[in-house]
Amino acid sequence: MSSRRAQHNQDLEQLLEICEQFFGHTSPATCREIDMLLRAHGIYGGPGWLIDMLAFARYRLQHPHLNDLDLGIPTDD
Repeated sequence: MSSRRAQHNQDLEQLLEICEQFFGHTSPATCREIDMLLRAHGIYGGPGWLIDMLAFARYRLQHPHLNDLDLGIPTDD
C-alpha cells in the first residue's frame, strides 16, 4: 500500500472514530435530529444504527485482511 493511501486510511479511521464518539455522546435533542435526518433518507435504525455503521467501517479499515475473508477471497498469508 502506498504511503499516500496509508495516510488516507489513517485519516479516515480517525474521522470515523471522532464521529462515532460524537454521536455516541450527543444530547437527546441531537439524537432526535439525527433520527429525523436518517428517516428522511429511508434509514429507520436510529442513531444507534449510525454509530454501529461508523464503528463497523472503522473496523474494516483497521482489519483489511478480514474483508477478503468475508468475501471468500483467499489471502497470500
